[in-house]
Amino acid sequence: MKNTGTCISSLIGGMLIGSVVALLFTPKTGREMRSQIKTAVKDRADKMKNRAEEMRDRFEKKIEAIEK
Repeated sequence: MKNTGTCISSLIGGMLIGSVVALLFTPKTGREMRSQIKTAVKDRADKMKNRAEEMRDRFEKKIEAIEK
């Protein structure tokens, strides 16, 4: 169970780093790149937060089922 969380975190972190690197190599102005990076980071952070909440809800339901 612990390895799954680590794997998911690593995958998401890699996706975030890859996105930033891809943005840095595009031929855009500094202002455009900063804006795009800011948006991408916010989107990824929101997705990570939502995924963490979903996982927490699933675990809580499983714990409740075990306790009954």
